[in-house]
Amino acid sequence: MKKTAIIIVIVLGVLIAGGWGSYSFLAGSFGDSGETTLSEAQDAGAISEQEMSDLIEEETDDSEERTSEEIESEIKEEIARQHTYWNDLTGYGGLDSLSMDEAASSLEEQQEKIQDRLLPIATDSLKEDFKTADSHISAAIEDNNPEELRMVHRIFHDLDIVINDYSGDTNYFGVTETFGND
Repeated sequence: MKKTAIIIVIVLGVLIAGGWGSYSFLAGSFGDSGETTLSEAQDAGAISEQEMSDLIEEETDDSEERTSEEIESEIKEEIARQHTYWNDLTGYGGLDSLSMDEAASSLEEQQEKIQDRLLPIATDSLKEDFKTADSHISAAIEDNNPEELRMVHRIFHDLDIVINDYSGDTNYFGVTETFGND
């Protein structure tokens, strides 16, 4: 009986160690080696300091007058909404099972939000980040390639984590113009 227990413990140990080793190897092979946490990126100086006031349009074509605080709030809210959308669509393995045919109209809706809500009120590097996200959505739709959407998710993730102090997954991909990139 004691001998059987020892064999079981050894077999379980080998299986656990082998599984962990395989996972570590595969994660290293297929993972994004550029991932860091937000605090690591900040400590390394990879995130530039940007003031929201420098990233928004002071004058808009809207018939109503809005303050810069209202515009800033709108940008922050839309970045958070976009990040949530992309998390739900592509995060946690969602990209692997994404049907582009089923997602097309939803993708076009998100693209319209970027074009109609964010691009008109953003300037400089933030506007470039939104244009980059927009172009990746277009490429995904045109080429029927869901992999293009990974970058869109990462752009909004990085913007949300820095601008809104998003506290969920704190991986920082360094893919935005606004806060520096690798």
